[in-house]
Amino acid sequence: MTSGFLSRVLSAAALATIALSTTAASADGSGEVDTFYGSFGSEVPIEVPPFHGLEPRVKLAYASSGGGGFVGVGWALSGFGAIGRESPGGGTPRYDGTDVFNFDGQELVPCVAGSSSPSCLAGGTHSTRIESYAKIKWDAAANTWTVWQKDGTRATYAPVYVVGTNAFRWGLVSVSDTHANTVNYGWWCEASADCYPDNISYAGTVIRFHREARPDPLTFGNGGYLGRTNYRLKSIDVVVSGSRARAYRLSYGTSASTGRSVLTSVQKVGSDAAVDGAGNVASGSALPAMSFGSTSASLSFSGAYWAGHGGGSTNNFVGDYNGDGKMDMAGYAGGGQWHVCLSTGSGFNCAYWAGHAGGSTNNFNGDYNGDGKTDMAGYAGNGQWHVCLSTGGGFSCAYWGGHGGGTSNNALGDFNGDGKTDMAGYAGSGQWHVCLSTGTSFSCPTYWGGHAGGSENNALGDYNGDGKTDMAGYAGSGQWHVTLAAGGLPDLLGTVSNGLGGSTSVTYTPSSAWVNTNRPPIVPTVSALTTTDGRGATGTTSYRYEGGLWSSTERRFLGFRKVTGVIDGAGNYT
Repeated sequence: MTSGFLSRVLSAAALATIALSTTAASADGSGEVDTFYGSFGSEVPIEVPPFHGLEPRVKLAYASSGGGGFVGVGWALSGFGAIGRESPGGGTPRYDGTDVFNFDGQELVPCVAGSSSPSCLAGGTHSTRIESYAKIKWDAAANTWTVWQKDGTRATYAPVYVVGTNAFRWGLVSVSDTHANTVNYGWWCEASADCYPDNISYAGTVIRFHREARPDPLTFGNGGYLGRTNYRLKSIDVVVSGSRARAYRLSYGTSASTGRSVLTSVQKVGSDAAVDGAGNVASGSALPAMSFGSTSASLSFSGAYWAGHGGGSTNNFVGDYNGDGKMDMAGYAGGGQWHVCLSTGSGFNCAYWAGHAGGSTNNFNGDYNGDGKTDMAGYAGNGQWHVCLSTGGGFSCAYWGGHGGGTSNNALGDFNGDGKTDMAGYAGSGQWHVCLSTGTSFSCPTYWGGHAGGSENNALGDYNGDGKTDMAGYAGSGQWHVTLAAGGLPDLLGTVSNGLGGSTSVTYTPSSAWVNTNRPPIVPTVSALTTTDGRGATGTTSYRYEGGLWSSTERRFLGFRKVTGVIDGAGNYT
């Protein structure tokens, strides 16, 4: 193992795959739909020799919910576990007592007196938030983590990404059983940039992971400086007792929409493969390559006129007032009435909602109760704020005691990270009067020490809920010229061909098209899956989703309540 730096980007992609893929993809690479999240997954297994059940489960795993990483967009090299340090909510760490730890996608919870977790009862220092029945122990003196499974198998994690003197991420370095059989994991690091899986070795077997420079380096924050992922996986070489068993050659393309690396094929080459020191697989008998096609998006606007409120560009407040993932508009109409225009994705449905009377010059949009809907607040004087919480079909208003800075001295933000919008007013001498939202009122117990420190006709928002930012300009007489960003969702795995005639095609739809609760972030969901067996038979399954739930407290998507799969033209469902 080489000490150094492990990419947060690489680990994030791997952890996203683990966290979201509750339905395993098919071993033949065709892929399957995880209906709980609506995501598509596929995998390419890497064959390795057995070793008392300890052999690494190495594979290339795809999740449509994943981002860019070591194997391109959505793909990750699975088999190298990691424990990462982060701030609550998943941000960059502060390297103090407020940091939390993430183990392969699960938050680690410190053991306390009276804990009933099996890990804590067995002498561990932490447990996974969702019980995994593994004993997890942090050794501060050695700066290592050890994880025991129920069968006694022990995995050790050591620092592989260090910022100054602080470990940012601990990587898997060894796995041993109760008979002292051991598998070792090695890492290669580029100073002040990133770290990558390098090799796995056990009982005469060596698996090497070769890298190549990538045209689209990725940057990421680590709490100290910006790291940089300069490489991507090039090939995998499996050698047993000094003789090559097989190799895997990866090929990439560049997305025309985003410029990112996208995996286009993986080819397995036999024991006669010629692999040089740079990881080039030059020759050898090979199976037909598995090929992958990515979705693309045209970069343009498609314009249309939508009838909305008549407030114009100086009296327009953009927000998601009903929490459906589409951006809406509201203009003040006088007398405490707001003309709220809810987007349908192709137009506005407008109605008058009774709210505060602050008007367009005294209005602060935010999500004051953390339910995913946009609320309003206007200053009423004497430290009172008239807060109007959206119900999705109107406002429910009440007066909340807050700071007395008024309209010209008010800053909005989620200052305690609980998913609710808070307020702060500058009080002078570097002091800020911070009022934290409880969901039903403001709590302004103290002053926080901090720094002492025109209107254009353009409103940006996602008006059709497809995850892209659109534009709207006021055209007069209550008409808004809404220009929607055209094209589909780019860089998603759209086709998988197994090299033997079989193939799978995937159609995606933004999650905002389904009925959701608390406005989950927009993600691509699988709306149709078409498979061809290579012998003329083709089948398509269409998917519909309902009840998607986002937890503002957990800061994560909890899945869909109901999924319907239409499997034939007669409408028979699964």
